[in-house]
Amino acid sequence: PASATNRLNYTLSGGVTVNSVAPGPDPATVILNTAPFTFGASYTLTVSGVRDQAQTPNTLLPGSQMSFVATSLAPAAVGSPPLAGGVTNVPGGVDIAGSGQFGPAGTDSFQFAWEEPTGNFDLRVRVAALDPTNPFASAGLVARESLEGAARFAGVFATPAGVGSFFLSRTGTAAPVRAGQFPVNYPETWLRLVRSGNTVTGFA
Repeated sequence: PASATNRLNYTLSGGVTVNSVAPGPDPATVILNTAPFTFGASYTLTVSGVRDQAQTPNTLLPGSQMSFVATSLAPAAVGSPPLAGGVTNVPGGVDIAGSGQFGPAGTDSFQFAWEEPTGNFDLRVRVAALDPTNPFASAGLVARESLEGAARFAGVFATPAGVGSFFLSRTGTAAPVRAGQFPVNYPETWLRLVRSGNTVTGFA
């Protein structure tokens, strides 16, 4: 922990400074507090001097690097999706790839690209395309209490074709409940999710 949380062991390209480092949610993760990034720009993180907890500590290979593109949405896997997913910046938006499903509380597993809003919100997204891997494959906007598989949620989703778009929510431990239906029309399928107080409303 001492070496992993030492900010001097981390440098970022593009003149972005690392202000502090904190332990993450598990022993393999740290959280870097940095100066602002430019969304859509590429950066390289260089790590040196970080050691493991072996009796005779092993030091990470000096100058170990990872490159990434800064995005306003943080990628995360909720639960254990069957296939790894990801978020890729593209001109005018993002491509999100993933797999999984919604189910009774505790069984959700899917790729998530998230941000943490506070208070009320009004979010809109155009789903330009959706690969028809399954008639019920879906992409959309969802508000969740947390990244846990058992979290309550409410969202609006689009499917490849015949099923159209719909509202889906789970307020307890049962399976999600689907409501409403509206045809999809790629590349002009628009979804909107609004929170006002304790009410979340979906539109298509």
